[in-house]
Amino acid sequence: MIGYFIPGVRHLAAFVAGSSKLELTVFALYVYTGGLIWPTTFIASGYLLGERWDVVAEELRRHFVIADCLAALLLIVIWLARRSATCNRLL
Repeated sequence: MIGYFIPGVRHLAAFVAGSSKLELTVFALYVYTGGLIWPTTFIASGYLLGERWDVVAEELRRHFVIADCLAALLLIVIWLARRSATCNRLL
């Protein structure tokens, strides 16, 4: 159900469900629930924000830039830590 909110994951859900032999009724319950929540979230957001959408979009953009920078920094730290651990094993 949460996969609908993550780009790319929504398209892989059926393959994962099939390969894990998930029952069709259980899969359908999750997929249709996520499929209902996904557009409802955007419709409700548009309705509630209305004229203020430009202000909210700019604020979100600012927060996403900060989050992207933090994610990049975290990935660099993880890469350096793994590289360091690999080098130490070789010694």
